[in-house]
Amino acid sequence: MTDAPIIDEQKLNSLGTRLRNVWTTYVSDRKPIEERWLKNLFQVRKIYDADVRAMIPSDRSKAYPGVTQWMVRGTIARLMQMLFPQTEKNYGLKNSPMPSLSKDQLQQVLDDLVASKGGDPAQVQLTDEEIEKAIVKFAAGKAERMEVKIADDLQEMEFITLARKVVKSAVTYSMGILRGPQHRKVPARTWQQNPNTGKWEAIEVDRFKPLFEFLPVWDHYIDMTAVSLDKQDGTFDRHIMLRSEVEELATRPDFLKDRILKYLREHTTGNYKAQWWESEIKGEPKSGQSSTAAKETRKFEALSYWGDISGHDLAAAGVAIKDADLGKSFHANVWMIDDLVIKARLAPLGDTIRTHHYFVFEEDDLSIAGNGQPDVLRDSQMAICETARAALDNMSVIGPMAEVDE
Repeated sequence: MTDAPIIDEQKLNSLGTRLRNVWTTYVSDRKPIEERWLKNLFQVRKIYDADVRAMIPSDRSKAYPGVTQWMVRGTIARLMQMLFPQTEKNYGLKNSPMPSLSKDQLQQVLDDLVASKGGDPAQVQLTDEEIEKAIVKFAAGKAERMEVKIADDLQEMEFITLARKVVKSAVTYSMGILRGPQHRKVPARTWQQNPNTGKWEAIEVDRFKPLFEFLPVWDHYIDMTAVSLDKQDGTFDRHIMLRSEVEELATRPDFLKDRILKYLREHTTGNYKAQWWESEIKGEPKSGQSSTAAKETRKFEALSYWGDISGHDLAAAGVAIKDADLGKSFHANVWMIDDLVIKARLAPLGDTIRTHHYFVFEEDDLSIAGNGQPDVLRDSQMAICETARAALDNMSVIGPMAEVDE
């Protein structure tokens, strides 16, 4: 029986306060990007920005030719056609000309080769050419089975649908985000020989399948001080959850159950507060009226931080860290509600592999978030809108018009 992890409440509270301050900085630093994203979203949906609407008199045309909308849709379709062609796979596995096998695999190849020649190791003579051919054949079989396994996993997670969401986000806003790999437990089938009867029987076992998730740009907060997306100190994911979902976190072994339950006892209502851009999106300001965000008291806002955490802070959460490594930084995942830490664990894939994968539509030296297609088309779109409005307003003033074909 393992000893229960020792939790240092004071150190965890200090960690929560520090990360909450970092979160506040990330929120304020991202606001200029959010303003651009809102303009892009309204441009695609043929909605004038508030400053443009204010300049259009109430008795004038408010026509909005949707040039950006159909160009964005065409770009998404074209990118999906190039990246994920329907007539062939966009990936493939093939063994190398001189495969490198593990010791156990190499022994399996030799045993199978001996068995195919009579089965007596003392009598069978093997040449180097025979062994090398058997190794290549073994590796080719492994590659073929792995390709089938990858195709099955991708189909089960509906990866094409996920990829389209990422592409659409990148084209519309500036970048698309895929979170993973994670895993989920699923029932699977296998076969086993009954030691008593000798019959082969089908049995059900639990297996783990890879899982990726699409992450909306609005729920992901990047480090705006970084020179590139792969040089960030850390990132935050924002999770809006029901009370039942927070309670479910307490049942997971990687979360701090006592802290979650204590928070829920002390907070009968949720802590969720709408961000300014949520109010704008929900309001969809077509009528020119200012939108206000309704108070949400039943939902909870949890933050998930992915970045470097010191060994001291991880040890305070019960993570086993060697004494010699307490002063080092580790890539870790920390969950919080308000400034209360409810989880602190090492990143499951180590320090080198990151959980968030970015697809930037157009890179920009002035912003690590890049540009979306509406950014590129904005001046042209506004010029077309102004021309269309002027034409409609003028026609309403000068009366009937005629065209003469000379």
